[in-house]
Amino acid sequence: MKYLTLLFVGLFIFVSAPVQAEEITMICKYDGQTRIHKYINPPIGFKKVLQRFDGEWIKWGSVPSEERISSKLKITDRGAILETVLILTADKDYPDELLKMGDKFKHNYRYVLDFEFLRRSVTWYMTYLNDNPFPNKKLKGNSPENPLQENWNCKKYNPSGSKKN
Repeated sequence: MKYLTLLFVGLFIFVSAPVQAEEITMICKYDGQTRIHKYINPPIGFKKVLQRFDGEWIKWGSVPSEERISSKLKITDRGAILETVLILTADKDYPDELLKMGDKFKHNYRYVLDFEFLRRSVTWYMTYLNDNPFPNKKLKGNSPENPLQENWNCKKYNPSGSKKN
């Protein structure tokens, strides 16, 4: 009976104790663009990363896009990696890349979020649809060997304005 009482008391404490998910929200800026991301690590369940889009919190990487052909999300301890590939159409002729207006090509992105050190980086490069790099490999972003790297300026974000950290 003593053990049964201890079990019930322990279960009551576990169930009635306030359970708080770890949440970290950061705002990141780069070249006139702004992104807001939130990391949630509940005591029970799976970690998730959200992004602010059109006034709502949505799963990171789920913004609707007709151009997206693949997307892979990996959530880590206080971070996340999203790799995505878009099919884009050349808006004009690009002679150095042997692209004519209307030609399709791949835009490969790798996003890394670090909520512990408040960092967001984006690495991207372009290829032909068959994954061959563009001829001008020396130009940043024209091949997987020479991607363009964007390091965004991030800080903790608290929309309510309170000093809670």
